[in-house]
Amino acid sequence: MQLCYSFVIFPFFFFCMIFFVWRRTTLAKFS
Repeated sequence: MQLCYSFVIFPFFFFCMIFFVWRRTTLAKFS
């Protein structure tokens, strides 16, 4: 059960991190 839980949480956390970094770079570029 713990493995399944981490399997769902990890990709979501990774995607949020990638999106946050991409948003920061685009905001820095256009500002």
